Amino acid sequence: NSYINSKQYWDNDLKNKPFIKNSEKINDDLLKIESKLNNKLKIVSYDDGIINTYLNYNVMSGLGFALDVDAIKEKNKGKLLDIAYERGYKYITSLNYIAYIDEPVGSNVNKYLKRTFWLSDHERQKYNFTLVYRDKESDFNLIRIDKIK
Repeated sequence: NSYINSKQYWDNDLKNKPFIKNSEKINDDLLKIESKLNNKLKIVSYDDGIINTYLNYNVMSGLGFALDVDAIKEKNKGKLLDIAYERGYKYITSLNYIAYIDEPVGSNVNKYLKRTFWLSDHERQKYNFTLVYRDKESDFNLIRIDKIK
């Protein structure tokens, strides 16, 4: 993917450098979250590959890089989260495409995702989004998705 192709230049990547520096701590913190779940932690990432490159978890590309045929079809219909959710991906993140979230862990963060280019209106109406983890040094946020009943 595009991030892996530019990975050799990470020393000059000022925006992502704090995440890269803290990735070992973030992996350890996420392992603690995963230990409380009934399933493996799976993440939909709306970035260009940095999350998949530095985290040791199953990551689906929310922007469309390396999706399988069925997931591409659903993404094109604005329903990527539906197929992701069915496959056990209950968390999302974006290091580069979410504005700073000024809320404590446990807060609903729907309002922060209103204007994201990567969520469809269908997805915004079908799911609630809750901040479950934040690494303050890198501004990495993990957000749980829950179907609205």
